[in-house]
Amino acid sequence: MKCQNCQQTVTRKTKFCPNCGATIVLRAAQKSPPQKARWSIPYALGLVALGIVVGYVVFKHSTHSGENSASDIQNNPATQSAAVLDIAREFMCPCGTCNDALDECTCDDKNGAVEVKSFIAQKLLEGHKKPHIVEMVQTQYGGLKTPPSPSLKFKFPGAEER
Repeated sequence: MKCQNCQQTVTRKTKFCPNCGATIVLRAAQKSPPQKARWSIPYALGLVALGIVVGYVVFKHSTHSGENSASDIQNNPATQSAAVLDIAREFMCPCGTCNDALDECTCDDKNGAVEVKSFIAQKLLEGHKKPHIVEMVQTQYGGLKTPPSPSLKFKFPGAEER
């Protein structure tokens, strides 16, 4: 160890430099650098794998937890999905009070748009195809828009019948 004033070599027990008389200030022992937290690669990979498995199980449980109730479907954005609206375009709202197209209607009356769209969404979740769902909605609720009659179709002059 050296005196901070004159650089004379002194012992650790010396309180004053024998050469210049300056007070010897003991330097604090050098601190070792803090040890970094050691995460072993297998441990980190294990945590990642566990997270993936837990996420998958939670996702599967929440999306396929058995039979969905109508209220679950009403609160689910899937009731407004393109497939539901595509089928709803085929109908007028069957509630009997609003006289709106089903795909645009939001009435919550008995047999109204919310109920019918929920029914459509449920049937889609069950795996039914559009023609069958249209038939089921017509049977249960009615309100199917009638297609225009062939006599009302515009015919271009000189166009052949198809």
